[in-house]
Amino acid sequence: MRVKLAFFLFLFPFFLLSCQTSNKKKDFSKVKLLPLPALALDQDSSIQMRGFNYQNGRLTMIVQNLLLGQAVDSLRKKGQKYIPLGLHLHLVLDDSLHAAQNDRNFQINIPNGPHQFKAFLSAPNGQVIRAPQAFVCRDIETLNQSVRKSLASPKAQIAYASPLGQFSPEEAQNVIVDFYRYNCQLGPQNYQVLLELNQDRQWWIQKWQAHSLQNLPPGQHKIHLSLYNAQKEKVYGPITEEILILEE
Repeated sequence: MRVKLAFFLFLFPFFLLSCQTSNKKKDFSKVKLLPLPALALDQDSSIQMRGFNYQNGRLTMIVQNLLLGQAVDSLRKKGQKYIPLGLHLHLVLDDSLHAAQNDRNFQINIPNGPHQFKAFLSAPNGQVIRAPQAFVCRDIETLNQSVRKSLASPKAQIAYASPLGQFSPEEAQNVIVDFYRYNCQLGPQNYQVLLELNQDRQWWIQKWQAHSLQNLPPGQHKIHLSLYNAQKEKVYGPITEEILILEE
């Protein structure tokens, strides 16, 4: 009996600490979403993604006039995450596989059958590069780790770009949120994107530009993005990613 009592007394402080932690309500009242200026690269029409090749499990993206892996020192800012990849590309397959790297060659096993294939370019701060021809959006069909059919996708849709991964407390003051949009224009009387932070806050994005999510509290957060048409009917999504804000 004394052993059981001693064991209970040993665990009791940890039980209280657990209760206090789980009951501690995160404060989202100070979280703000602010628009960010465009990148200079957005205006460079020479930057292009000319498609891709997929044969025998090797995927090669055809990128022109952009040096993948190049650093952009002007985007190194205090209190903002800088991705060591430098200029890089994102590959999104069926909104389930999401790969980001600064090499145009991927070794990937795509299952046989129809798939939705999207790709776009990104700066090292997480902002999408909006050069007019710097994207791919195709409906493909694969067989034996090769593409047997590829058609331009006509569907209005989006692809999640950032944020991804974990952030230090300092970086949590300025977390970049961005996405790529395909076959649609955003505007007050047009398509709009709904950004939801957990079940706590939401914002309507009416202009296709990167945003800064500021003052995120520590812990895990789910970012949901959904595309709506002019009638406020959901046409795509939600796409969900989970990020972690580290404790100080």
